[in-house]
Amino acid sequence: MSAGVAWRTGFKTDEDREFQATFLSLGTESAKDKEAFLHRLSFMPKPTQEMFKKGERIFSDFDTAYENIKNRPLYDEGQYVVFKPIELLEEGEVPDSVVFTLNTMELSAILQLNGSFRTESAHIMTPQASACQAIGAFTFEQNDSDDPVPVLSPLDFAARAHMRRLIPDEYMNLSMPWKLFLKLEELSKNSVFQTHFWDDFGNK
Repeated sequence: MSAGVAWRTGFKTDEDREFQATFLSLGTESAKDKEAFLHRLSFMPKPTQEMFKKGERIFSDFDTAYENIKNRPLYDEGQYVVFKPIELLEEGEVPDSVVFTLNTMELSAILQLNGSFRTESAHIMTPQASACQAIGAFTFEQNDSDDPVPVLSPLDFAARAHMRRLIPDEYMNLSMPWKLFLKLEELSKNSVFQTHFWDDFGNK
């Protein structure tokens, strides 16, 4: 979780990073040192061993996984992160980001709103990362951009399996820096939300 909210990497050694890259790619099949990988797995419960042997297969090979992990955004500051409903913000409190949990119609509307002021078609990020990294590190990174984009998540099935009791399968998260949220909030006053399309689809 600390890596998810961008506090350092979560890896004490390069071997730890290699171990994670092996798991996120093809497991034992992609391990650089299969003997060392299997030895490390031997200390885990049997079901966990089998999961790691197979690999999560988020990445097609070890090298791609390793480079992706190495290039993830990091911020060495802060001791904790507070999540709260936006209506509970106190006067003068300015959040770093906003996280929406949306069904397909709501997501379509927000994405259309997000594209309404842009001239390019590519204006959303879908990081190959864990759910916490998507709403944390990658969203914080967008706050540093002059042209921030929303971050769609979670794409990893491991996270979705843990979340499905709280967030149904047909819902997604869309996170964004506070400054982008304020821009979209202003744009929403004259947008798809004032059309019969939203009346027909969005309010069902």
